Amino acid sequence: MKKILIVAAVSAIVSATPAFANQANTTVYAQVAPICTISAPGTTLINLSGATAIGDVTAQCNNAAGFTASVSSLHSGNLADQDNASNATVYPYTLAVGPFGNVPLTGAGTQITSNQLGGSAALINATSYGLTVNVAAPVGAAFAGTYQDTISFSLTAN
Repeated sequence: MKKILIVAAVSAIVSATPAFANQANTTVYAQVAPICTISAPGTTLINLSGATAIGDVTAQCNNAAGFTASVSSLHSGNLADQDNASNATVYPYTLAVGPFGNVPLTGAGTQITSNQLGGSAALINATSYGLTVNVAAPVGAAFAGTYQDTISFSLTAN
């Protein structure tokens, strides 16, 4: 009987001793750098009459809140004589951007939002759109000169 009491006493002492626990944590994470860029072809010689493909505009933006893209023209969609400021002759043209067709270049130009392209993930991967300039046939003789316009593309994260 003494043996039973001793074993019971040892058991009670051992079970009353608090257990020591160790715990360790680690944190894992991933980081994606913000990207919101746009590129366009450089200077391109075009036909003074008819359509000329001038290359691609490539855009990428991975902002979860979306983006706003815009296209505008320095001379509101007209080729103006850069050699002779007194020459008021201009040659109007249209700019077609990939699947969007002709985009207005007069006034403030054209704005396209991520919602119009299907949401904020629309340009998460770099996307290219072909550009075509179409100059209306000049009426009468063309005066000598260098006729040009600057088309600006911008892409801004919201």
